[in-house]
Amino acid sequence: MPDDVAADKLAVLECLSDYCYAIDFLDCDALGDLFTEDAVLHFSLGGVGREDITVSGGTAIGDYFRDVLPQFGAAAPKHPLTNHVVRVDGTRASSRSYLATGAGLYAGEYERSATGWRLSRLTVTYFARPTRGSR
Repeated sequence: MPDDVAADKLAVLECLSDYCYAIDFLDCDALGDLFTEDAVLHFSLGGVGREDITVSGGTAIGDYFRDVLPQFGAAAPKHPLTNHVVRVDGTRASSRSYLATGAGLYAGEYERSATGWRLSRLTVTYFARPTRGSR
């Protein structure tokens, strides 16, 4: 793998990690640098019996989290991700990562900007976790 592709893959993962840190530590101001202005954030919640949520626009995404994050308690790590797959194609990239608890999948689409990689779409799909003894 050429060094520039490896560097791009790392930068894409850093963008996703920065998103998780911003959410976990209630830093909504940081989100503005992570999303494109026309970004779409989609939470697919049918697997946990809830209605899906979609927010469009980088500013609206920051505003959404300012409204909802206080409901989730104190700042703390809540979004450990694993099993990353990143694909880079010129000025676009995509990623897939599991929520380490096994209850979610993060699928991102990215665009390269003058300041680095930014999320143009993030779909977070939550899955019901099996209860003990169920198959």
